[in-house]
Parts: sequence; C-alpha cells; structure tokens
Amino acid sequence: MSLDLLIVCDKNKSRSWHRDRLDGIYKSLHNLNLSFEIHDIYEFLGKRDINPSIKKNRLDFYHKYSLVDLNTKLYENISYLSPKVLILATIDNFSEFLMPSTLQRLRNENIYLCAFFGDDEFNYFQNKFYLNYFDTSVVYVKEILNYYSEFTFKDLYYLPNSCYLTSSTIKKQQNFEVDLTIIGSPIANRAENLEFLKKNGISISIYGSKKWKNFSQLSEIYKGFLEDLNFDNTLSKSLFVFSPLEYDLEGKLHMTTKPWEALKSGSLPIITFYKPLINDYGFENHKNILMYSGKNELLQIIKFYKKNINLRNKILKSFHEHVY
Repeated sequence: MSLDLLIVCDKNKSRSWHRDRLDGIYKSLHNLNLSFEIHDIYEFLGKRDINPSIKKNRLDFYHKYSLVDLNTKLYENISYLSPKVLILATIDNFSEFLMPSTLQRLRNENIYLCAFFGDDEFNYFQNKFYLNYFDTSVVYVKEILNYYSEFTFKDLYYLPNSCYLTSSTIKKQQNFEVDLTIIGSPIANRAENLEFLKKNGISISIYGSKKWKNFSQLSEIYKGFLEDLNFDNTLSKSLFVFSPLEYDLEGKLHMTTKPWEALKSGSLPIITFYKPLINDYGFENHKNILMYSGKNELLQIIKFYKKNINLRNKILKSFHEHVY
C-alpha cells in the first residue's frame, strides 16, 4: 500500500481541527486528485485502557505507557501506509511522546516529513527545537516564523489561522437572544471584562469551563458546557461573539480559533486588537473586522453596533467575504 499523503492529527470532535479545518482539507485534497488518508494521532498509538485524546487523561497516559512502545506503534501504523509525505499536526499532540529516532526511521523509508506547529506565541522557545526534525514546518504566526528561521535551514511556511466556509454568502440572522456570547474558560482578563459589561447592561451568555461558577457576578449567566453539535446554532443567536486573545494577566496575545468559530456560525466576533490581523491577514478595523483595545472601547463597540444593526451586518458580510 502506498499513499501520496498521510495526515496524522487530532480528530477529536470537540477541537478545532474537526470543527474548522478537516472538511476544507478533505475538499482541497480531493480537488488535487491525490491519494491520501487522514487518521487520528492518538488512535495510531494503539488501543489503550486510557484515552489520551481526552486532555485530562494525558498525564496518566504518558506515565503508564512506555514512550518506546508508543513510538513503535506510531511508526508501524505510518510505515504500513507507506506515504510519500507525512504531515503531523499539531505540535501539542506529539511533543510529549515523539522520539527523534521514530522520525529517522520514517525518513529512512524516504518519507517526507512535515509538521504543523501551533501556540507559537507562547511556546516558541520550546517549539524551535523541533524545527530540524522535519523537512518542512508550517507556522501560524508570521512574526514567529521569522524568529524560527534563525534556527533552521529547513523550509518554513506561513499559514494564517482560519476556517473552512462552505459558501461565499452568509445567512441572515434574526431574533438575537443575547448581546454577547463567549465559549471558553476564565483565563487572563476575561472575567473582569465580562463583569464590567454585565454591570453596564450588556446581556451575556457564558459556556465552557465550570470555573466560571467561581465568579459571583457571572455564575448566573453561565450556561454550562456547549456540545460541538450546538456550536453554530447557539452562536448564531448572539449579536456578537466575544473573542479575547489574551492568554495571561500580562496581556500577551495568542491567536485562537474563537473568531473563526464565530464566523462559521454566522455571527460577528469582537476580537482583542491584534496587529497581525491587519498586517498579515489584511483586515481593516470597523470595515471587515471588529477589534477593541480595553474594556471601555469594548463596551462602546457593543452599544454602537447594537443600535446600528445594518452597519454590524455590513461588517459581518465583509468579514465573511474576506475569509472566503
């Protein structure tokens, strides 16, 4: 058996590759007329009593099972399919167990090795050590790609974060049930911003981590965990989707999947001001994207576009067209 391309990635239905990318990847590869398969990276480690696809299980999983055994199973599953090109994605799914010797065994079989990195804004200092393990690497942040280029002579590619849209037009929304919705956990300054918005009359729905219950002013608007199948329907009923990019209390930024999840649902995200969205993605604030700097501006944006729905809809349409 031989394939042109094998992609081994995290296919868990609750995470971004399943929600935002795999459908588009399948369509693109079919159009290229390549022989390919896409497999879940954790299934390639063999059947185990503990499922490492569930993040909370991973510490116990890697303590219980031999890394040599896991790498052997991964190698055997890849070697059996004999791909010309192997893509491993993303780095957070293999950095805890992948051994250089496994990659060398695959390279000895003339398999071209490619890695998709990720979380580069805060993991660049450790990710850089993987650059020379692969023939080429794909990075989501252009500034970090320039940094990585100092550590390798291998090929590097920049791929902006995004999502797969099935149509060039966006469905019209009606009957909004809430001003703002957020899915996630109360990291960085999210709780502070939401408490401020709620105090100033913004209606909010919160989904995700149970840690939101620890905030007395927000616990009553916490709606619990949102199943993947309900993402689009729930977000589409919100005037805006809150998409903060801060990942720590110092205000450091990290591009997440939140803006693209909002767009796929047909809703308009409000995003922390992030220069790469202008410099590298080509967006223009208040024309085809909405970005804010600080909680006061966030509040004013919500109030203004809530009163000017036509302008809000125009920005959403332009945002959709730009990504499509």
